[in-house]
Amino acid sequence: NNYLMENYRKEDILAMYIIRQMVQWGRQKGSVPDFNERLVSLANCESKNLGYSKNELTLKEISKLLLPHSKMETIDKNNWREFETKNYIYFSENIIHEIWQKTIDFRNIYLVNLIREKKKIYNRIFIMMGFDHARETENELKSIYYQPVARFKL
Repeated sequence: NNYLMENYRKEDILAMYIIRQMVQWGRQKGSVPDFNERLVSLANCESKNLGYSKNELTLKEISKLLLPHSKMETIDKNNWREFETKNYIYFSENIIHEIWQKTIDFRNIYLVNLIREKKKIYNRIFIMMGFDHARETENELKSIYYQPVARFKL
């Protein structure tokens, strides 16, 4: 988080966290009737963590924050799915994608280091993660788990 704070604007970091969560909400089938409440709650929680605003953010202020990314004047429970968040954060060249990628890089470094530490202590470790995590850290995980066995001639 310190790296992000030193290298990116708080507005962009906050927008990334919001857009990333909107991707998750978008995976739900059907409507999300409490979308407005979820959005405001999330934005205020992350805003507090980042030191973005001392005041509670409103739906209107969140829409304004997201406007450069969504190109939508207002984002609310009636239209939020029109913002193609998944494509925007994962597959587009923009500041939000760049920040998101940095969080993934840091997550992977932390994950591999944690596994490496625990493997020194425990014989077995149960790891549960998504496919992308495993794919992105495959070589490092293999180096931890597949240590060559010494062969001796008799």
